Amino acid sequence: MHKLLSTLFVGTWKLDPAKTKYTTGEPPKELTLVTEEQGDNFQVTATGTNSDGAPFSVKYIVPVKGGPGQMQEGPFDSVSSKIISTDVREITFGKGEMT
Repeated sequence: MHKLLSTLFVGTWKLDPAKTKYTTGEPPKELTLVTEEQGDNFQVTATGTNSDGAPFSVKYIVPVKGGPGQMQEGPFDSVSSKIISTDVREITFGKGEMT
């Protein structure tokens, strides 16, 4: 199952607003995610355009199995990943440590 979960998330993904749920804030106008598997982790690079037209970029590492990760670039200083199902992963960004 570990390998199946990994394979589903690796690749380049473009935002489809009709299939994306946001619980807070405005969704971006454009978003491209590039996810690479690096051992027991995913390295994710996200670039795009915010709802106000401003460009953004974030880069982070999260464990394949879920849990706290490490921000490498962007306006946040913490990231965490939670596996919801075999094809759904919830990513949470924050300021300060994730609990």
